[in-house]
Amino acid sequence: LDQIARAEEMGFGSVWLTEHHFCEDGYTPSPLVIAGAIGERTTSMRIGTNLIVLPLHDPVRIAEDAATLSLLTGGRFDLGVGIGYKRPEFEAFGRELKFRPSMLEDSCEIIRRGWSGQKVNYTGKRFSLGDLPITPAPESPPSLFIGGMAEPAIERVARIGDGFLSTGAIGLDTYIAALERNGK
Repeated sequence: LDQIARAEEMGFGSVWLTEHHFCEDGYTPSPLVIAGAIGERTTSMRIGTNLIVLPLHDPVRIAEDAATLSLLTGGRFDLGVGIGYKRPEFEAFGRELKFRPSMLEDSCEIIRRGWSGQKVNYTGKRFSLGDLPITPAPESPPSLFIGGMAEPAIERVARIGDGFLSTGAIGLDTYIAALERNGK
């Protein structure tokens, strides 16, 4: 946290947190908790996740926590998500790898609807909600960035995301072409 506060003083404009579980290499299992602490220690730096393994989480809870972070940080929080790939994480959380794409899509839709301030009615492939008021509503919804490396994942990002989380510009050309195909 001291390093991040100092980075802001030096002019860095953002900090990004990555979620993984059962690792000893510096990844955090709790990026939203750390994002809250960063928000308390900084004043202008954008705070984002790059990324949260969304299929491991309840989308209602992510919508609530991200909206709360947005409010606490004066709109400086951006939510970055992805489908994940580590089998031990999915097994430990009782989730199936094969359902990652539909879990991500359902979750993104629930999160967006949850941030609207309206009650959420949704039936998808993996989640169903009826007349659920998800609170708080952020003053301005966070950007919903999505990561991906495979072509179908990048197509999904162009279709449902606010932006693409790329590693080393991998897939950037594919993303730009997918944006054009989606009229963006």
